[in-house]
Amino acid sequence: QEMEPSRAADLGASSGAAAWAEQRTGGQRRVRLYDPVWGEVRLDGVPTAAQRAVFWLCPCMCVGCGSAASRRTWRGFLATWAVALSAVQAVVLLAGIMACGGAVAPTDNAFIGPSAGVLDAFGAKNAARVLLLGEWWRLLTPMLLHSGLLHLLGNLLVQLRTGVLLEQHWGHALWLAV
Repeated sequence: QEMEPSRAADLGASSGAAAWAEQRTGGQRRVRLYDPVWGEVRLDGVPTAAQRAVFWLCPCMCVGCGSAASRRTWRGFLATWAVALSAVQAVVLLAGIMACGGAVAPTDNAFIGPSAGVLDAFGAKNAARVLLLGEWWRLLTPMLLHSGLLHLLGNLLVQLRTGVLLEQHWGHALWLAV
């Protein structure tokens, strides 16, 4: 569900951070969790430490898909450049892994990904190739490359959590420029 800005401030979420607040009504304890991107989620009882951690890391798991407000929130999330860039990065990693016939041995790449040669062929930053061969595009393509699944998952966690929040606060054009 969406929350009005004044109610977000009541939860201490005006700084852009996720927040939670408790309230008692009729002897029942209800908890309101708020996230600037995903809005408000109400729970009966007090959330466990695991539920609070899941909400802080990935509030999308607490929102659901059934209501019109949750569908609108999901559409707003999916219609961001941060999500599009994340999808491109995942496709590029999958193509790199497929190009070398699967992930290489953990002794060659502990991050569960392609070989160094494949990454170089896909445009990894290589100062010698940039300076001597004029392959200036290698200054941009590393933004799409990841050494493996573990590297990609770590980056996506931060990119989707922080990137979407900043994109919604700054606007799409400014976020892309930065």
